[in-house]
Amino acid sequence: MESVIEDQDYNVVKNQKVYMQSVIKDQDYNVVKNQDKYNQLVIEDHFNDNNDDEKDQNSTLLGLLMGISDAFIPNVKNVNGCLIYEEAQDFQFNITREDALNKLFLFDQEVSNYYWQSWQTSNYYLIELLRECSEFPPQISISIQKTYESNKNLTKYCYCGGCKKNEKTTFKIIVNKLDLINSRKLVTVNITFSINKKQCKHLDGKTYGQCRGLARQNLINSNYKSPRDMRKKIMSTVKGEVRYTGNRQHIPSAYSARTINSTKNHANKQLGYNLCERLHAAILNINKKERSEYLERNGSGSAH
Repeated sequence: MESVIEDQDYNVVKNQKVYMQSVIKDQDYNVVKNQDKYNQLVIEDHFNDNNDDEKDQNSTLLGLLMGISDAFIPNVKNVNGCLIYEEAQDFQFNITREDALNKLFLFDQEVSNYYWQSWQTSNYYLIELLRECSEFPPQISISIQKTYESNKNLTKYCYCGGCKKNEKTTFKIIVNKLDLINSRKLVTVNITFSINKKQCKHLDGKTYGQCRGLARQNLINSNYKSPRDMRKKIMSTVKGEVRYTGNRQHIPSAYSARTINSTKNHANKQLGYNLCERLHAAILNINKKERSEYLERNGSGSAH
């Protein structure tokens, strides 16, 4: 089962005090909860110039840096401190046979049968494929619960890692083996959501996601100069609607980025991050857990 890693450093901006604190503590990108609050914060908190044109330019520039589109209006309700998203709909998409065999499946010639590749590889590429599908809800952080192989289908049972514990959106990723057996040029991947479990409910202000398996290994083998550089460059590629939801899948937290960087340095026989940096990472980890528990007990409004 995939684990869930909360990334406290990317916080939803809710008021001036929280925003200013987040800027002071961490110069990485922050998430603005909606466009009205975004414009208000940019104008009131950052720019005191009376020139409206200059304010608009600064607002647009900051929005671009944060990866938030001015045209994006999220369709989500806030009920008792929970963000309620629209119900997800079943859909399907096609990939080439070559991609299917390189990234998702293995062929056993001795028994003439197809199987999933290792979870590190198949999970990573499935997530990458789904992220490119406009039909797939951007707030869903894909967690694989189990893998199933039968004579007819290859299936992965999944859930959303950002949903409340007992109200998780669940779905299946299904591939019919006949597409592979008959050597069809295109292989169809079916996404089927469970009845009455297709509507995400996330705690308002919470960030969530995963950075494990092949995603983590790729970062270890990357050429990022520092943990901060790693996170900023990855966040710059994230779509505005994904950034808004708090979904940080495949985006390392501050703690993860430091440990990944330390692993890289150790492999290169260089010094890892120092005692001060390790202490800072430990404090962030503790604060992350305490904040999450506090919001669970008192609701999102208590963070104002």
